[in-house]
Order: sequence, then structure tokens, then C-alpha cells
Amino acid sequence: MAQCGNIANGSADPSASPWPKVTYPLRCLETAIYWAGGISILTGQSFRWIDLRQAGPLAQPLLIVWLLSLIALGLSRCLDIPAAPVISPRLVCRRLWLNRLLLIPSWMVMLALLANTLYYYHLLAQRHGNLQIGPPMCLLVLLAFAVWLGASPGGIFSTSAGSLPPPEKTMRLLRYGWKDRIFSLLFAALMVWVFSCEFRADPPPSTGTIDLGVVLGHAVLPGDICDRAMRNRTLMGVQLFMQHRIRYLMLSGSAPDGALKSHRNQPDAMLKIALSHRVPRNRIILDFHGDNTRYTAFNVRRVMRQRGFKTVVAISSDYHLPRTQLAFRQIGIKTWTLAAKDHQWFQTDPFSVIRELVAYPVYFFDRQYHNPDDKK
Repeated sequence: MAQCGNIANGSADPSASPWPKVTYPLRCLETAIYWAGGISILTGQSFRWIDLRQAGPLAQPLLIVWLLSLIALGLSRCLDIPAAPVISPRLVCRRLWLNRLLLIPSWMVMLALLANTLYYYHLLAQRHGNLQIGPPMCLLVLLAFAVWLGASPGGIFSTSAGSLPPPEKTMRLLRYGWKDRIFSLLFAALMVWVFSCEFRADPPPSTGTIDLGVVLGHAVLPGDICDRAMRNRTLMGVQLFMQHRIRYLMLSGSAPDGALKSHRNQPDAMLKIALSHRVPRNRIILDFHGDNTRYTAFNVRRVMRQRGFKTVVAISSDYHLPRTQLAFRQIGIKTWTLAAKDHQWFQTDPFSVIRELVAYPVYFFDRQYHNPDDKK
């Protein structure tokens, strides 16, 4: 057992230095990784932060093994080494080796995240390879893993209060308090919302024709072309029209320089894509005043009243769908929602997720926020 460090065989020296404690931020980071990883896998949403398509049939087993390792690691953390004047070196050694063994799947996941990050920047370097604002989700998760694994989590285990012999340098003392429990509860609730509710779509029936399909804008790139998100949304609307699932296609976005100027004109950029895919111009409705989600909802209501439309489906990025449906429902429109698909890059834009976590409660509690009737 010499490889496990020099564990005292007699009474602990009262003058010995206490065990180095795991800091609260590190405990929060570990808790976040446990809950985010576990809930994302259980809800089938892990592709939003890691892409394992290159692993082929090994992708799902790797995620399952990693999930089981997280559960086992969490249980290992909960098993106390009782405080005593004498601690069994064999017990400490077994705990350390168990922790290190359970961390092997986490190192494999970290390598996959590194490969994802390299692939992301490869796509970004390609023409029209724009993906999102800011760093990709895999890079942020990779950094979190690097901090966590770099802090020697294999040498962390819990212990009861009391006298303990001095451990080797890699060991850490883990003690959970009421702050840890509150953070764990709140973060778990947040992850349930993110992975179970935030990306929820309400697709229309596979049969029948809907009066209006509304595509919500996103951003215009230099050259007055759609960014990747808006292009995917527009193509989804075009696909619905070509499949005869919608009668009219409404392209809603902002045009800060005016409807007649193509510069920064979202509806005009989307129109180019729709026309290039042979959608008849007389079946396209342009909304140049869809500056935000609520404006779009009001403009859709006006068009529906003018043309006698009864049914509508809103098309946007998946993270945006709950707030879109909320905005429509608040003004009395029952709408289906459909998510645009990106077949190259599955992961979610972290900036957009954070924005929706703030914007949804704002829309929910303040119906006058972004209300076009209040616009001066």
C-alpha cells in the first residue's frame, strides 16, 4: 500500500496540517457536471453539447458508461470515511483507486469535446461557415472539464468531522453543507427546464394544410445574406410549402434601414432563398416590422384577420420555440411550432440559451414588454 501515500498508522498528530478542503466553486462545478451530464443523457439531449457521430455505434454506449460512472462517483462521494485517530491505509487506497477508475470515461468525453471544438472552428473557417455568436458549447464544456479534472477529482472523497491523519497531497476533503444542497437543487431544476422544456416543439399534424407558416428572422451577414440560423429556418418553411403543408409563407424580421433597402434586411434576405427554391412570390408575405418575437406575433394576428386565416405554424430555432409559442398564446393565437434543423452542427448556441432563460420569464410576467401598441 506504499503507492497510496504515507498514511499514519498511529494517532493523528494534532499539530499536523488539516486536509486541503475542496473549495465551494469547485464543489459547484462538480455538481453542475453531474446534473447537466446526467439529465441531458436521460432526456436524449446530450447532442446539444457533444457530438459523437464520429464514434458510430460506440456513441451511445460511451454516454451510458459515462452516466453510470457519474452516478457511481456521486455515490462514492457520499460514502464517508469515518473520523478516527487511526485510518486504514487500505480503505483510503481503495477509495482513491475507485475514484480514478470512475474518471476514465470523463477523460474520454473530454477528448471528444476537444475533437468537437476543432471541428467547429474548421466549419467556421469555411465559406458561409458562420455558426453562432461567441464560443461553441463544446468549448465551454471542455473548459469546465479541464478545470474539474485538473483539480484531481480522483483524490476527493467525503469524511466525517473529527481527527484524521494527514493524507498525501492528491487527497481532498469534501464536506457538503446547506449551500451545496441549495445549489444542487436549483441547478437540477434549471437543467430539467433546459433539457425538457426549453427545446420543446409542438409540431403540426402530418396531414392537412395549414393556412400560414411564419419564419422568424435572426441575423443578416455582410453581403446581405442569411446567417446559418435564419437560412435553416427559411429552408424549413420552404420545405413545408413544397410539401403542401402550408398555403402561405410569411417571412418576419427587422429591416432597420427600411423595407426598400436590402442592407440588414432580414425578410429580404429570406425572400431570396425562398424564391431560389421556386416558392411563388404571390404566396410569400413579408413582414418588415418583426423586430422581436412579440412584434412578429402581433403582425401575424393582423395578417390572419385581414386574410381570414385560421391556422398558423411558427418556424424558428428549437431554443426559441417556447417563447414564440408563449408570445402567440398571450394575444389569443393558438400556434404550432416547428424547429429548424442543422445537419452539420447539432450543438446549441450558449448565448442563445442564456438569452432565452432570461427572455422567457420576462415575456411571461410582463405582457407589455415589446408590445407594439406601446411603441412610440
